Amino acid sequence: VYSAPLEWWVENIDVGAKIERSPDFNGFISSYAKKGGPGENFAEMVAYYALGELPAALVALLKPVLATA
Repeated sequence: VYSAPLEWWVENIDVGAKIERSPDFNGFISSYAKKGGPGENFAEMVAYYALGELPAALVALLKPVLATA
């Protein structure tokens, strides 16, 4: 069982909405993904997509990549 600190959950609640509203969005789905780099960002994007929480703009970018896998 995995447990994260409360601060992490508060920071990452409603990630999709934060991303779509953020004028400085730089391509990383979460602060955790940013720390882990492009590989972690891809894994996070797939996870958010599987949960139905990936913003539509990012779904459009992710689907072609998944289709070639």
